[in-house]
Amino acid sequence: MTRFIFLPAVIAAPFLIAAAAGPMTHPEPKTKAAVLAADDEWLGAERIGDVGTLNARLADQYQDITPTGEVHSKAQLLAAAAARTNRPTGTIAEVAAAFRKQNPIVETVLIEGNTAILSFHSPDPELEPIVRSEDVFTYENGMWKGILSAHSSPASKAH
Repeated sequence: MTRFIFLPAVIAAPFLIAAAAGPMTHPEPKTKAAVLAADDEWLGAERIGDVGTLNARLADQYQDITPTGEVHSKAQLLAAAAARTNRPTGTIAEVAAAFRKQNPIVETVLIEGNTAILSFHSPDPELEPIVRSEDVFTYENGMWKGILSAHSSPASKAH
């Protein structure tokens, strides 16, 4: 006599949901290198207009604060990326690397638990007082997601 074992739906459901969701990816580490890679992915995706990657990399509550104090939402950033007409060519990584080479910045990365803050400023002594920004990431579901980008107001350099 053959016996069949039936799993109750409550036990089998998680396995079916995981299989339907597709292959599982490894969580990103909570390291400086991973945060910098996430920031480069955000930068490259925004510049080439890759809305899907940008949408995945930014938290739903993402906000961008301009130097004049205007606040832009994630939806506004996605729309701007989609509408961008002067898109560079290349992969996300290539575009981010080219931008970083043309626009050198000094980065400080602070990680505390599930939050990371990146601070940027220009190494050019003429620009350093006016070029400052911070990107804030939160660690959600194994991924660093941008939650805030804030930029300083331009200021004249004292002579």
